[in-house]
Amino acid sequence: MESILFSSFKIKNLTLKNRIIMSPMVTNYASLDGEVTDRLIEYHAARAAGGCGMNIIEATYMDMTGNSYVRGVGASDDAMIPGLRRLAEAVHAKGGRIALQLQHGGRVAMENRSNRPRMLVSFIPGLTPVEGSRVMDMEDIATMVKAYGDAAARAVKAGFDAVEIHGAHGYLIAQFLSRATNRRTDEYGGSLENRGRFAREVIRSVRKAVGDDFPILFRLSSDEFIKDGIDVDEACRFACMFADEGIDLLHLNAGMPETGYYIVPTGSIADGWNADRAETVRKALNGRIPVAVAGKIMDPELAESILREGKADFIVMGRALIADPDLPRKVREGRADEICPCLACNEGCIGGLIRASAIGCAVNPKAGREALYPDIPSASPIKLAIIGAGPAGMMAALTAARRGHEVTLFDEKDKLGGLLNVAVLPPHKQSFYRLMRYFSENLPRSGVALNLGRHVTAQDLADGGFDMIFVAAGSEPALPGFCRGKAGSLP
Repeated sequence: MESILFSSFKIKNLTLKNRIIMSPMVTNYASLDGEVTDRLIEYHAARAAGGCGMNIIEATYMDMTGNSYVRGVGASDDAMIPGLRRLAEAVHAKGGRIALQLQHGGRVAMENRSNRPRMLVSFIPGLTPVEGSRVMDMEDIATMVKAYGDAAARAVKAGFDAVEIHGAHGYLIAQFLSRATNRRTDEYGGSLENRGRFAREVIRSVRKAVGDDFPILFRLSSDEFIKDGIDVDEACRFACMFADEGIDLLHLNAGMPETGYYIVPTGSIADGWNADRAETVRKALNGRIPVAVAGKIMDPELAESILREGKADFIVMGRALIADPDLPRKVREGRADEICPCLACNEGCIGGLIRASAIGCAVNPKAGREALYPDIPSASPIKLAIIGAGPAGMMAALTAARRGHEVTLFDEKDKLGGLLNVAVLPPHKQSFYRLMRYFSENLPRSGVALNLGRHVTAQDLADGGFDMIFVAAGSEPALPGFCRGKAGSLP
């Protein structure tokens, strides 16, 4: 049966080679003034080279007041165009396509970065900050509408293939859309028509800036999971409203800051959980525009089934492509068993944002470091001993073997995994089985010699003639406070 996942699709004048879209997950790789860096370029170029149909660049603020991240990407000034152009050219050089997501944080923006007050749709005790904020007046609204259009024009000048208007996740546009955050009594509040007015004006401003043939995407939450928030019924109505305004693709995710566990679902939320909501919205649109769905879609087979069942037209992957940028190419080449799986642990990606640092990945040490660690064979292969077959030892062994080194992996236990064998036991930790399977299949395939069930000694290593020894002899398990004794250890 022919794959739908790898069939092409045309949106306006843009043809995408497959149905995999890279989610615009924030990286904090930009400079402090919002300009594109080499690190951001290499990160996206790697995903384009891996076969992704289109990369969407993260939450790019279209006005300084909208910057929501310490190192957020900006498109608020013409000075940012050269860096954005280098980014677009790098993705194109790898055979990819690229869209710029236009975003304003509203109540969650960082006023200490812009030195201007946060723009609020409404002041709501408990949801909106008191300090450094003010409610938008009509002049503010007109200014922001124009700023979206100006930023979209910069995306065109920089050579991007599309723009995406971020109307999800409780950012500014979503704050107008949702009754939970919009208590206005003017023409921008109250009825669904009024709450959608700002978004419609933004779409018109962007369309005027980019022209009739340039693709405009719109990101919308299918459900905010909060009292008075957007639900699936309202998402359907907003989707139809924005299709009438001329958007070319609807990108569905879910959640808002107070329900962020739906934006980046953890192991306790089912894979592909948002697909049924996407199907409902897609049926409401009745074929007018295509629908892309995000929501913990890690497995290529699941992605294919969502498309085949008509629940969506595109699959949006974020963390899965951070974990393995070559996922699309490996699937296309029949090497799906070589995909390094995302654990949905959120330790490196979302954890990095929470720490206000650059993102990383628990299973891909090269994420964000692509230029530092290129995939090239070693010019001087060595004989390497690795002590410890837990996650660190297995990753080191696999990496070294793939670069041409002769690797022997030792562990005194008679099976691979170390503490992974414990980590898989609690409920909702099934993703760790994927990682175990990945290593157990790919270590022998890569030529790693496994020497398990043996306590290796210094003399054994000396007799083995190894050029280097890598010690990954284990870590201390993280324990909740109630499991610890008074001295901080197990009772």
